[in-house]
Amino acid sequence: MTHPSDHPEIEALWRGVGEAGSIAIAAAQPGDGTSLIAEAIWRRAEHSGRSALLVKLNGATPGAEPGQVRRLGNHPLGELGAPDAAQLAAWREPARLREAIALWRQDWDLVVIDAAPVLARGAQALPGLTAAAAAEATLLVVLAGRTAASALREARERLKAAGARLVGVALNDRDNPSLAMELERQAARFARILPGFAARLTRAVRGSALLGLRV
Repeated sequence: MTHPSDHPEIEALWRGVGEAGSIAIAAAQPGDGTSLIAEAIWRRAEHSGRSALLVKLNGATPGAEPGQVRRLGNHPLGELGAPDAAQLAAWREPARLREAIALWRQDWDLVVIDAAPVLARGAQALPGLTAAAAAEATLLVVLAGRTAASALREARERLKAAGARLVGVALNDRDNPSLAMELERQAARFARILPGFAARLTRAVRGSALLGLRV
């Protein structure tokens, strides 16, 4: 699933970014969907007339993907693949990563960092807290129906202790069923005793764009 850069939810997140020159997109825990949000914010920058660099620091091990520049309209979008191990080791100190961001900002209006999860227990190439502390602003992503309230509180406390500036929380409803899916599930329960009714209800639900909206 992808989020277009002009999607209403992305617009709301973009307004929260404000005039920040760099923003870290971090999650409370792995699998909450930071990469999806980071790329949407990155692409949204082009529509506002800002050039943007996407820096991928959300991985357990460094990769060898080279950086590249894409051009949309008159404003370039750059993408930096995972740096090498030596560079990542240096960036574990927030001040060093902040210096790197300052250098990127000489060429880009906005630096978007796809950061590692804040509460991850395993090995990380670069801790999410480090990226959040180095960026001007941080957006915290939580997965609806999965991220516990206690995990969210802990993530916010850790970000605050690290000196990160939290500008908002993005709720990812990826795993939430649409109303249509739930109604189809209920219709299936009537299939044995009222097959005709169940079939008509299923067709009506599938033909409704409104019922396909996420809840």
